[in-house]
Amino acid sequence: MTVTITEQHILAIHGWLKTNRSLLLRCLRYLVIGHVALGLLYWLSTFYVFVVNRSDSLPDYLYYSSYDMPVEKGGYVAFYPKKTPLVRAHFGGESIIFVKHVFGVAGDVVTHSPQGDVLVNGDFVGKIKRSSMRGELLDEGPVGIIPKGCIYAGSLHKNGFDTRYAAIGYICSAQIYGGARPLL
Repeated sequence: MTVTITEQHILAIHGWLKTNRSLLLRCLRYLVIGHVALGLLYWLSTFYVFVVNRSDSLPDYLYYSSYDMPVEKGGYVAFYPKKTPLVRAHFGGESIIFVKHVFGVAGDVVTHSPQGDVLVNGDFVGKIKRSSMRGELLDEGPVGIIPKGCIYAGSLHKNGFDTRYAAIGYICSAQIYGGARPLL
């Protein structure tokens, strides 16, 4: 098959390019900006991990964390949850990172009220549900003094999946990636 390009074809292409010059320049600009942004994100990913919040349990959509960011009460923490059957059922076997509020640190006291309230040093940090949104039974999380090297990580959201349940439990140093901060 032979394709013949005539002067008429060249004039048509030239006319189209002339008419759509601003569109082409805009597309080229977006391509360059996108390439630079992806390169920057790739470079930043060598220092930080970016975590997308896929639930309503926290107010922000995107968090960043680094292993050298401090984990402080009142801040956020990025951690690897234990691979319990319930975690696997909801999140698969992949190595997933959770981000939660740090409500308690070593030495703080966790209690559960008969009404299902979870308290850290007497402050309300959540309510225990008996079953998940899929109907799975949920066992209550740990109570008592938070051990050395561990924290209570959670959210105030009624459907938060966190330390209030045994499937997550206390988050100890081997599970902690680092402190976290909201980005978007």
